[in-house]
Amino acid sequence: MPSPFTTLFVDVGGVLLTNAWDHIARRRAAEHFALDQETLDRRHHLAFSLYEEGKLSLDEYLDRTVFHENRETPWPRWVCPPERITCRQSPPRREQATR
Repeated sequence: MPSPFTTLFVDVGGVLLTNAWDHIARRRAAEHFALDQETLDRRHHLAFSLYEEGKLSLDEYLDRTVFHENRETPWPRWVCPPERITCRQSPPRREQATR
């Protein structure tokens, strides 16, 4: 039986979408949620490759990078309204979306 999938996009950050979680986005998140940016960056570099390879879930990545200590803002608010800080970092690139 033929597969219903005809195309698979892998690692399209910066091509079809902006780089959602680069150093600029992490800086914005650190400012928005009052995090120590140096600690966030250091912990991000330790955990992100595992997350990108599918060895960590989003929950596990955030637990290692942000919620390793108690926070006033619970993690679901990072990806759900009203803040949606992580989602807002990846708008479609207009020049790619119209091709």
